[in-house]
Amino acid sequence: MKGGGMTRDRADDDDIHDDDVDVLSLDADAFETRVRSMYGASSSSSSSKDVVRGICVLDVGERNVLNFEQGRFGLVVRDLETALGATLGQTVAKFLNEAGGVEDAFNVRKNAVNLKKVLLHAQAEAGEMAKALNRLTTFYRADMSKEDGYARCFRYREICVAAGKCKGAMLAIFDARMFTKSICCVPRMPTAMRPKRLASMPRSLVTSGFVKKGVELVSNAARARRGAGSLDVWSGGTHSTDYSPEDSTQPALTGDFDALMHRVRAELSLPSHVVRFIECSLIARGAAKALVIRRELEAYRDAAARVCDAADWTIQTLRKEHRNPDDVLRDDMGCDGETPLATEATEENLKALQSACKADRTANALEGASPATRETAKWIGKILDEPKRTFFAAGDCDATTSFVPDDFVMSSLIASYAPTIEKYQDAMLEELAEAFGRRATLEPNERDKPWTRHVSGSRKCVRCSRSYSNLWVTDKTCISCEHAARLAGTCPISSPCLPEAFCPHARRCLKCERHSCDRCGLRCGDAEDVVALVEEIDADAVFLDFDRTICATKRGASPLPSFALELPLDSPALAEAASRRAADAELLGLLTHHPNAYVVTRNSHVKEIELYLRLHGVDAPKVRHVAKGESKSSVVSRTRPPFVRAVFADDDARELLRPDVRSIPGLRLVLFKRG
Repeated sequence: MKGGGMTRDRADDDDIHDDDVDVLSLDADAFETRVRSMYGASSSSSSSKDVVRGICVLDVGERNVLNFEQGRFGLVVRDLETALGATLGQTVAKFLNEAGGVEDAFNVRKNAVNLKKVLLHAQAEAGEMAKALNRLTTFYRADMSKEDGYARCFRYREICVAAGKCKGAMLAIFDARMFTKSICCVPRMPTAMRPKRLASMPRSLVTSGFVKKGVELVSNAARARRGAGSLDVWSGGTHSTDYSPEDSTQPALTGDFDALMHRVRAELSLPSHVVRFIECSLIARGAAKALVIRRELEAYRDAAARVCDAADWTIQTLRKEHRNPDDVLRDDMGCDGETPLATEATEENLKALQSACKADRTANALEGASPATRETAKWIGKILDEPKRTFFAAGDCDATTSFVPDDFVMSSLIASYAPTIEKYQDAMLEELAEAFGRRATLEPNERDKPWTRHVSGSRKCVRCSRSYSNLWVTDKTCISCEHAARLAGTCPISSPCLPEAFCPHARRCLKCERHSCDRCGLRCGDAEDVVALVEEIDADAVFLDFDRTICATKRGASPLPSFALELPLDSPALAEAASRRAADAELLGLLTHHPNAYVVTRNSHVKEIELYLRLHGVDAPKVRHVAKGESKSSVVSRTRPPFVRAVFADDDARELLRPDVRSIPGLRLVLFKRG
C-alpha cells in the first residue's frame, strides 16, 4: 500500500518467507506454530517475523470477526504468502480467483457500498422534495373541497399528482438504500442466518406493496364488472396474488463460498490444516462475505426486475380500466379550475371521483416507485456484469459529493418534480408571510382563510413565536424563519450556532443538520463510513474521539468502574464490567489493525480507557489526553512520523471546526454519528 498506510498487502519475501521450509510437510501443530509466529504484532513489537498486525486468522470467530482488517483481496494474498510462502501462496491465490472470482467479488462489494451511499444522497433529495410537495398539498387542500365548490381544483390536482409520484419514488429509493445496506452489511461469518429483509424478497420490497394495492383495485373492478376472480400478474393466472410467507430462518447465501472451498479441497490436494487456514483467511478478510454479497445482489436484481414488470402491468391496467380524476372533474362535474361549481355535485359524481382518485393515487405511487426501483436494479446488474469497473464514488452522508455515471438517471427522476414546487412555493410563502406579518397569531379576519386550519397549530417557532402544525416546523423553526435564515447565511436550526458551521454551498448547517460538504472539508458518517474513508485514501494515521464515538460514555465518564484497575486482566468481573459500556466494533477493529491509530480524548480516565480497549482486543492502544481549552490539533499535528493523509473522527463539531484543525494539510474530518 502507498504512503505507509494500514499494513502492507504483501510482505517482503526476506521478512516472512522461508521458502526453504516445506510447509506442506509440516504436521498440523507445526504448521499452526509457524502461522501464529507471523501474526499478533503489536505497535511495540520489533520482531521481523511479526509482520501481520492483529489477531491470527486461525482465531476468527463470531466474537472477534469484526476486529480483522478486511475488504481487499490483497489481504488474502498477504495471508497466503505469509503462511505458505511466496510460490505456493501465489498459486493458491490464483486458484481462488479463477475458481471463485474472489477479487471480482471484492470489487462488486466496493461498488455496492458506494451505490448505497449514492442512494442515501438520492433519498435525502427525494425526501426534501416530498416534504415540500406535502406542504403544498396541505396548503392548497381547500382547492379540492366540496364546500368551496372545487375552485382551483386543477391546481391542487397538479400538485397532488407530483406529490404522489414523488412519494412513490422517495419510498422506492429509501427501500433500495435499505436493501443495499442490508446486503452490504450481511454477517462476515458464513454460519449466520440470512437477514429477514432479504429472505422475504420480493414481498419485502416497497414497490411490491404498491403493486398489491393496484392488483386489488384491478381485481375488485373485474369482479364488479363480470364476477371474475383475482388476477395474478406474476404468472398470468387467475389465482391469489399473495406473496409467499416471510421466511426469516433461511441460511445465508453461501453457495459460492461453499463451492469454492469444495474445489479447494478436491483440486489442490492440500493438507486439511492448510485448507482450514485458507478458509479462515477468506472469512477473516471478508472474502466469504463478498461472495455472499454478490449472491444477494443477484437475488435483489432479479426480485426487483420481477416486481417492476408487475408494476408496469398494474399501471397500464389501472390507467386503462379507471377514469382519470381530471376527466371526472371536467366532464362530469363541469369544473373549470378557476371558479366554484354553479350547482352542487351529485352523489354519482362524488362516487366516480372517489373511485378515480383511489386508483390514481396507487398508479401515481407506482409511476414514481417503478422507475426508481428499475434504475437501482439496472445498475446492480451492471456492477455484477462488469466487476472490474468502478461505477460509483460517493461521500459518507446525505449531502456530500457523489460521482455517478452519466446515464445514471436517479437524480433526473427526482428533479422532475421540482418544477411543480418552483411554480407554487413562492406564492405560498408570500401568502403565509402576509397573513402572519410580524404577529405571533393570525388576526381574526385572517383566520377564515381556507388554508388556516391546515397550517395553524400548537407548535411554536422559537424564532418568531408563531404557532403552526407539525408539518410547518422543523427542529423548532417554522418554514418562514428557516427560509429567511438560509438566505441570510445563518443556521436555520439554532440561533447561537457556530457561524463557521454554516455551509454556504448548500445553505445548510454542518453541525445541526449533520450536513456533509467536501468543499467545506467536513463529512458526516458512522463507523462504517470512517473505515471506508480510511481505506479510500489509504490513510497514514487515524485519530478517533472516545466518548460517544468509540464508546458510549458521555461527558468524561470512565468506561470502567473505579475498582477495575485493581483486578487481574483475566478476571470475569473485569470482562463483565467492560461489557456494560457499548463499544463500536468497527472502530475497535480500526484501532486493532491500523499501525498509527490514536484515541484523542478530553476524558481524563486515560488508564481506564487503555484497559477498556485492551479488554476489547486492542493490544497496544495509543491514548492521548487533551486538556480543557487545548485544541486537539496539538496531538494531531505532533504525530510522528508526519502523515500525508489522515482521518480525524469526532462527534463534536466544535472540535473539528476549529481553524487550527481545519488548516492541517491532508487531514480529512468526519463528524461522527453512531449508526
